[in-house]
Amino acid sequence: MAGNGFGNVYMFNIWQAPITKVTLNGTDLASGAMDAPSKDSKPPFVPNQAVAPRTDEDEARHAGGCFMIGDNKLTIYFESTSWNATVQLPPQADYPLQDNFFIYIAFEQLYLFDNNGKNITQPPDGAPFAAAAAEGDNAQKPSIEAPFTAAE
Repeated sequence: MAGNGFGNVYMFNIWQAPITKVTLNGTDLASGAMDAPSKDSKPPFVPNQAVAPRTDEDEARHAGGCFMIGDNKLTIYFESTSWNATVQLPPQADYPLQDNFFIYIAFEQLYLFDNNGKNITQPPDGAPFAAAAAEGDNAQKPSIEAPFTAAE
């Protein structure tokens, strides 16, 4: 993916516990471990980040570890728990592949922003990422999948 001119998706841990690993579309990210922000850091409360490239390939053609247009499966591992989320990147007509995105990760919550700081809401109800109920039709719920699972 290097040198293709595509943007990246930067993920930031803003939760009080460290993230030990991030899996994107079935592939562990090398940069997936992110310490918790610390008031002792200089400057204070600087979130740690992981980065993954964007791709123009679809799920059938790519090897994982990249963000595709459409649905992307994340598993976020904290020290004692993990949870699954689906992040939906908008179509290329709205956001060219050269654009970067930013995901801020708290516990059981994700917020996706574009280069200009606009929160990109997730269909169908337009609500930012939120925990989905374990029952019911997930097609009618926000993008985080439930139930949340214990870390291995």
